[in-house]
Formats: sequence, C-alpha cells, structure tokens
Amino acid sequence: MSQAIDLQFDQQAVTQKGIAARCGVAQSTVSRVLSGDARIPAETAALVLDAARELGYDPAVHDIARRLVSRRRGQRVRTSQVAALFPVMPFEHGFFRPMLHGAYEVLSEARYSLLLTPVLEKDAGADQGILPVALRRGDIDGTLVCFADSRLLEVLNRLHPLNQHFPTVAMISEVSEAPVVQTDDRQGEYAAIKHLLELGHRHILHLTHIKERMLQEPRFSGALQAYQEKGLDMTNYLHYLPYPEGWLAPETLRQKYFHNGDLIHSGEQIVLDYLTAHAEITAIVGMNDATALHTWYALNRAGFRVPDDYSLVGFDDTDPMLDEHGHNLLTSVRRPLVEVGRAAARLLLQRIEGRGMPAEETVLPTELIVRASTGTPRGGGK
Repeated sequence: MSQAIDLQFDQQAVTQKGIAARCGVAQSTVSRVLSGDARIPAETAALVLDAARELGYDPAVHDIARRLVSRRRGQRVRTSQVAALFPVMPFEHGFFRPMLHGAYEVLSEARYSLLLTPVLEKDAGADQGILPVALRRGDIDGTLVCFADSRLLEVLNRLHPLNQHFPTVAMISEVSEAPVVQTDDRQGEYAAIKHLLELGHRHILHLTHIKERMLQEPRFSGALQAYQEKGLDMTNYLHYLPYPEGWLAPETLRQKYFHNGDLIHSGEQIVLDYLTAHAEITAIVGMNDATALHTWYALNRAGFRVPDDYSLVGFDDTDPMLDEHGHNLLTSVRRPLVEVGRAAARLLLQRIEGRGMPAEETVLPTELIVRASTGTPRGGGK
C-alpha cells in the first residue's frame, strides 16, 4: 500500500521542467517533443522520450493540468475526443449501429476517443444536465450528429456559446452550416420502383414519414423517374400512407418503447384497411426495413403471403426477415452506413485539424439487393 502511494506522489512530481533539466534542453523543446512535433531532431526527441519514460512522466496528468491553465486564460486546447449525438441508443438499432462502428474505426485509428451521447425521447426539453460532463465542460474537439431532430438540435443549442467552437459533421441529416454525409436515396428509390415495375407491378403503396409530404424529395424524384421511363403517370399508380406509430423502429425496440397493444393492433388495421380499399395495389415499399417487416407481420397475421399476394421492399438493408435457415428474405435498398460513419469522421477530423474546408455534402451510392420478398404480381398487376 505505502509503495503505491509513494509511486503516485513520485508521478505527480514529474514535470516537463524536470525532464528538460535531465536532458539539458529547454522546457519548450520537451513540450514540443511530447506533443509530437516532427520538426524536433530525432536524436533530441529520443533523448526526451527516454527521460520521460525513466522518470515515469504521465502525459495524461500533465494534459489535464495544461487544459485547466488554458481554460483560465480563455484558450481552447485539443482533447482528442469527439461527441457523437444520436436520437436513440445506437447499439440497439440496426440503422445507427453501422454508422457508429464506421466512425469509431476512423477516430480510434487517429487516436481520438468517442463520447457516445444518446438523446432519448424522455430527454426532450430537459435541461443541460442530461449531457455528459465532458460535453458540458466543452472537453471535446467536435461533434458527429445523426438525425438532427428537435431533440438533437435542442442539445446543440444548449451548448451555446460553446458549440460555436465545435466543428460538426452530420450523418444522414441536415444541421445548419454543417457538412453532411448522405446516401443516394434518389437512386435507391429509383432502383426499387424500377424493379417492381419490371416485374409487372403498377399500383404500389409507399409507407411514408408524415402526412403533409407525400415522400421525401430524393425518393420522390427516384420514383418519378422510374415511372416516367415506363411511360406511366406516377400520380395514377403510386399510393402514399403514413406508417403507423412505432413502425419505424425494429420489432424489439417497438416492444420496448411502444407498450400499447391496442395501438399496435390499430396500426396494422390501418394498413390492412387501406389495402382492402385499394385492391389494385400489389406491392409495398417501406420507409425503412422496419416498416417493411411490420407490414410483413400484419399481412401474415391477416392470411396474406409475401410475395404471392404482395411484393415487399425495404430500405437500408439493416433489419433482415429471416427464414428457418437464417437467410434474409427481404428485398431492400442497401445504404453504405458503415462508410457513412467513416466518411463523416474523416470530414470531422479534417475540420478539427484545419486541413481545408470539406465539401458541404458527400453522397454515397446505394444498391438494390433483390431477395425472395418480391415477385410477379397476382393477376398480372393490372
């Protein structure tokens, strides 16, 4: 026990000034060596690093002290830490998890740590106390933001005026004055609708985000192109229906966050009633994989078969519909979400390190993955 205490005290006593005295160099030279300045001669750098190791110098202890001094002077210093803001626990959701994984790969390789900051529904409107201490103190170099809904924007606003110092890069979302890494959803929608049209489908139901807008602009444009290439007026064939509450989340999360069984049942009934009222519909496109899977469950419980009665297409390729052999049956548009996280992290490091201005928008390609949930329409699709 006493030995451990002695070691702790010895470690605290080691300073850059002591290392400089040991090596016979200026303290500024020691500081530059320990911060990785490549302009210091290799022989001098080796001498300083050897002395630091022998004396038991702990750069983390010094870095904390250095940041405290700089803060008192009104200066900012690098912390090699990035905050990632998500609207859910990202490791619980197949859509967010790949982006987190990709960002972590790039940041850890650059020796940055990642501060995960989920801003849950229950936190909406809460005070700044919901944020991690490091984020409230401003001990970060930048932020990655995914899906900047009102909760995430509130978090950024509560960081004001600190947030003006934090470079921000958005993933699959738009944040004011921040570069964004997107996926080519227009091309993905085009490929999905074209695939269904080539199979013979004409009347297609699209489950959408909100009632006021038929479909997000990129996906609307993609669907329009596919119908136009077939010489068809899309307004006569493409149907829109807002997905029921809770359907945007996978089944496991829906059960966790949406406990009202009547609400779930009524949501399924809304979709089934719409299909009954529009018997001409033979294919359904989900807003994401989860909405497609919830549709599959509803159809199955009502006695319909996929794809014999309805073809079904998801979007994201993150939540599989598995058969008894573990094979994914769901046709889906694959978004390169791991690469989204990587690209966003690279852009953020570029901004933190001042290596030029990144592009305002980076768009990564999507790909339609055809599986067993799509086929020719019943009755020829007339």
